[in-house]
Amino acid sequence: MKTKIFTSLKIIIAAILATLTAHFLKLNFAVSAGIVAILSVQPTKKETLNTALSRLQAFIIALILFKTCSCILGFTYYAFFLYLIVFIFLCQFFKWYSAMAMDSVLISHFLTLKAFGADELKNEILLFVIGVGFGILANIFLRKQTDKIEALKKEADEQIKQILNRMSQRILDLDFSNYTGDCFKKLDTAILEAKIFAEANANNQLKKTDNFDQKYIEMRNAQKEVLLEIYKYIIELK
Repeated sequence: MKTKIFTSLKIIIAAILATLTAHFLKLNFAVSAGIVAILSVQPTKKETLNTALSRLQAFIIALILFKTCSCILGFTYYAFFLYLIVFIFLCQFFKWYSAMAMDSVLISHFLTLKAFGADELKNEILLFVIGVGFGILANIFLRKQTDKIEALKKEADEQIKQILNRMSQRILDLDFSNYTGDCFKKLDTAILEAKIFAEANANNQLKKTDNFDQKYIEMRNAQKEVLLEIYKYIIELK
């Protein structure tokens, strides 16, 4: 719950600051900078930077493409439709999925203004830079969630202890009636959740990658597979 609240506040603040900055610079369609900021905030630092890079590449292509279309068909819906057809195909080909809507909204401003001069181009570039910039800044202070990952690792360890304990009870008492594989479902859940947090923590480190937690979870997952095989033999003991 705390993570969701923090994420929501982070996105809201980024959108508001981006909009206010664009308004302060007297840019047209200042609210669009806030929308770009909202779409730029990703769960981790690496995802945010990778998304920003792919959108920048797509945005450059979109500018060139619409300029070409407008020169051929003028500032008409037909020019925008032609742009959309080509741009969406390119985004699908290069896997720029997240750039299709955001870049097209910025490009639509040229159609509204019916102009593609230096001032209009500067306006859209600044909207893009401000929005993406605040999206990146929103994630710049993300840190490794040490307490959460440690708690999840301890939960996985505890589930393995319980599995070993139940195995010993089954071996000592072959009539142990409450011996089922439900404990492995709990272990799977703990390992999966820990794996997600470990990957998120790794992606929030730009300079160096501390993959100890990921290796630890992989070890526990490998141990789970071994225990599962042992379990299959233990339940057949007579």
